[in-house]
Amino acid sequence: MGGKTLLAAAAALVLGAAAGARQDGAAFEKARAEAVAGLVGRLEELAEWCATKKAFAAREETYHTILRFDAEHAGAHRGLGHTKDKQGVWSEAHNRAAPADYDKAALKEVPGRRDAAVRPFCERVHALLDEHAEALARERVLAAQDEILLLAPDDPRVRAARGEARVEERWVLIETATAKQRRGELKDLVRAAFERTPEPTSSAPTEAERALGPAFGDAASTPVVRVLATGARTEAVTAAKALHAGRDFFNHGLNASADYHPAFRVFLLALGGEKEALLANHPALDERARGFLRPLVAGGIEGTGDVAHWGGEEAQRLDGASRIALGFLFTAAFGITSDHGWAYEGFGLYMTRELIGTRLTWFVQPSQYLRPADDRALRARLLLPGTNWINEANNVLQGDRRPKLSFVMGKTVNNLTTEDLLFSYVTAAYLLEGRPKETPELLRRVGAGTAPQQAVEDVLGMNVMELDARVRRWLTERR
Repeated sequence: MGGKTLLAAAAALVLGAAAGARQDGAAFEKARAEAVAGLVGRLEELAEWCATKKAFAAREETYHTILRFDAEHAGAHRGLGHTKDKQGVWSEAHNRAAPADYDKAALKEVPGRRDAAVRPFCERVHALLDEHAEALARERVLAAQDEILLLAPDDPRVRAARGEARVEERWVLIETATAKQRRGELKDLVRAAFERTPEPTSSAPTEAERALGPAFGDAASTPVVRVLATGARTEAVTAAKALHAGRDFFNHGLNASADYHPAFRVFLLALGGEKEALLANHPALDERARGFLRPLVAGGIEGTGDVAHWGGEEAQRLDGASRIALGFLFTAAFGITSDHGWAYEGFGLYMTRELIGTRLTWFVQPSQYLRPADDRALRARLLLPGTNWINEANNVLQGDRRPKLSFVMGKTVNNLTTEDLLFSYVTAAYLLEGRPKETPELLRRVGAGTAPQQAVEDVLGMNVMELDARVRRWLTERR
């Protein structure tokens, strides 16, 4: 068979499949229309029965339901007191008194009669969705499910298909139900990590460490980290414990087995001028590296296991060192770097907060949506220890001008704005709390170079737009 013949055959198969899908879609719509006709007929009978029993409010509710499926149903419009103009447009009556139900005994029968009227439609649509699953677009399936929920809000098949669970008399995302327990588990992991952390040993700075210039006190060391500080001795001890526990928390929280550099060493500089001494005397730094580090408040020294944080308060130094250390672990375990801004910042901030209670280390671009004064006020609030970042994120993400996750996931750390940072943070919270089993694989794929859109679809079974909507809804349920 020649090449042109093969191409023609392939094209015919594609066209045939498309035609088949269109036929299946048309078959679904025809069968659904028949089911709607049957539903409307049964609802008409219910409305008539309500009228005979003087259950007028129930009858009005039934008429409204009919109009959701047959917008031009004349009987329902007339029953609701609507009038039709010369152009054929129905209008609601003004100042119409609300109807009432008078036969209380009959009213008790309404739920059962309504269920009998709507259940055949729901069951038929479920069967049609199963039968034509391959031919229907996701949007059409969701619309059909919406019709079922309109009639039967507690329909278990639709709720399950949408990843929902019933909690305290309301339907919420399964992730919402999972997250409540998971948050407790994460706190237990942090507690256990600190309990397993050995008490740091004390040792004098080595000759090479003294040659760096700053006046370090005794070093605090554990089997995985050595910390030297120019402030109080307790600062080095606290940092050594937090960094040791951080590795434990990271690995247990993300089902990983990452480790720091074999010679992981942290310098915490409390006094002015010490930064310049360290930059000038560290043997691994050349002029290019010094120029890169000089404007920063902290950084790793390339080619070594050394990290330095200078200036600010003790809490800022501890926070910054913890963030950098977690960054090392994310790169080691999953290949996540500052190029993956949403993951690097979002997970880093969330896990630092869980580990030591602060979120002080982040640098973002000005907001693209807020006025400069409002953006500055938001940033100031985010630095306060008592600020609820979940509430702040909800306020930003429910607004008219809000970031889209599809854009946020394409940015590096240096390109994130204030609202991007919040979206990254709550996305990490959603994944760590609500999707803990899938999160490590999602991070692994993103770190390996898979586009976020593809990684989300492969691992979470939804596209990024759906994840965007799900995170926003989760936020409202989590608060």
